[in-house]
Order: sequence, then structure tokens, then C-alpha cells
Amino acid sequence: MVGGTGFYFQALEKGMYPVRAPVPEIKAVVEAELKSPGGPKRLYQELQSIDPEYSLKIHQADHYRLGRAIEMIRAEGRTITAIQKEFLAQASQFPYPLLKIAPRQSREILAQRVTQRTHEMLSSGLIDETLGVLEKGWGDWAPMAAVGYREVIEYLKEIKSLEWLASAIDQSTLQLAKKQRTWFQRDPRNTLV
Repeated sequence: MVGGTGFYFQALEKGMYPVRAPVPEIKAVVEAELKSPGGPKRLYQELQSIDPEYSLKIHQADHYRLGRAIEMIRAEGRTITAIQKEFLAQASQFPYPLLKIAPRQSREILAQRVTQRTHEMLSSGLIDETLGVLEKGWGDWAPMAAVGYREVIEYLKEIKSLEWLASAIDQSTLQLAKKQRTWFQRDPRNTLV
């Protein structure tokens, strides 16, 4: 398997603990709470009181994980820690030989490659492709939040310059690469080359 998202590798290797999809009503309430003044602090305190073990694994400013944890607790009636422990107790080992390799390169070379890739994406029609997807009414489709599409949508809405767009895609891609590097470095069994 070849890919860049550590979450997918983890899911393949270790499986995923079974939880329901977010309940739209609960998700909407939690999102509103996160956006309210002092909301993240209150939700983090709620998490600390209900699931202190999991609260130590995330930061109050990590709104995605904080919100998802509160959503799951409210929807499932169980803590994230309890769900994870239950999953680990019944999880089996990956049944095949496994070698995980992640490429490592200097920031300078990575930045050059990202800039080149961004230029190629834009010259290959990323803006037109995005417009076509939006015209079909798929603007809320989850893949449209991916790096590249997300910046083109903002570019189209706010009529920004092509220079801004290229820079925004470069920055988002480099941030994603940093997250991927951090993800792969967490597991000592990964080989970074």
C-alpha cells in the first residue's frame, strides 16, 4: 500500500474502533459551543471531568479532536478511553509481514517540490476542475476540503490573485507534510529514509 495519510495506514494495521457516524444534532450543538466565547475551555473542562485520561492526550486548542471527543461521549454514553480500551482488548495483530517506510527530506527540497507540484496542479486545470465540481453542487463534499480544492474555493469566493492562491496551496501542503512527518515519527516501528 502506498499513500500519504497516516490515519489510513493505522486503520489498515490496527483496525478502527467501532463508533457511529456523528449525530448531526449533537455535532451542530458541539460546533456551536466550540465557536462561542469561552466554549473550547468549557468543553475541555467537561472532557477533563468525564474522561481525564483522554483529556491529557489532546490540547484545548485542538478543536477537531476536542469536538469529536465530546460528540462521541454524548452520542455513545461512554468515554473515549473506555472505547479505545475495549477496542484494544479485542484487537488482533496485523496478520502479514509489515514494513513501513516514510521518506524524509530536507525542508528546502520539500518546499521546492511542493512549489513545483502546486504550479503543475494549477497549470493542469485545478481551478477549472474545482469550478466543475462546484457547478455540480458538490461544494460540501468532504474531498473539497482537501488541500488545493479548499484554497481554490477561497480564491474563487474572494477573488484573490493567482500568486495568493499558489502561496496558500504551498503553505497548506507544507503544513500537511509536517503533520504527516509527526504522525510517522510517533511510531518507533516506522522506518524514515
